[in-house]
Amino acid sequence: MIGGSLAGLALLSFVLLLCSGGNLFVLIASGGIFAFAAMHYIVWGWWLGRMIHEEEQNNQQADRSDP
Repeated sequence: MIGGSLAGLALLSFVLLLCSGGNLFVLIASGGIFAFAAMHYIVWGWWLGRMIHEEEQNNQQADRSDP
């Protein structure tokens, strides 16, 4: 996660350097793409984490019930 954050920061810095503050549309578009990617990562990470946790609990319960 830290590596991804650093790569995102480097990409944002590169975009800001290219725009030099003159092209607001590019900054807004890149911010929107970043926000969408962050939301996607958070939602899928939460959902998949919950599914994996439930599956592990079911497996542990099945192991306990087997003789």
